[in-house]
Amino acid sequence: CAMFLGLTFIVLRYELIFLNSAEIDVHISARSLLYIMLSLLLLSNWLSTPGNLSITQTPAFWMNAGMLFFFTVNILFWSIYSTEFFTQYKLSKVFSYVLYFSNLIFYSLIFIALNYEVKINRNEQTRR
Repeated sequence: CAMFLGLTFIVLRYELIFLNSAEIDVHISARSLLYIMLSLLLLSNWLSTPGNLSITQTPAFWMNAGMLFFFTVNILFWSIYSTEFFTQYKLSKVFSYVLYFSNLIFYSLIFIALNYEVKINRNEQTRR
């Protein structure tokens, strides 16, 4: 399963070189949809099989939350990027701010995940 996901990512990533700008919008939206589906699948798996540790204390949860949030915003942006609605109301400045703040939230959630990972590693080292 992991091998399939890795190959899918590689194909989706390097295929961008051969696409024109109209196809890139569809490609980025499709990749974002893939990440959203994988994040939701992982989240449903966590909720269906509860463990002894709280879900919010695991680094993977925060990484997953960041991916889910960022790519949801990303797919909304790319789905209307090349439409008349986008150009008619000159929304490029608004969307650049939305993407900027979604990146800030995404990297903040990654920082939280890394912080939990460091705490977990320190706790394991002190137990030894």
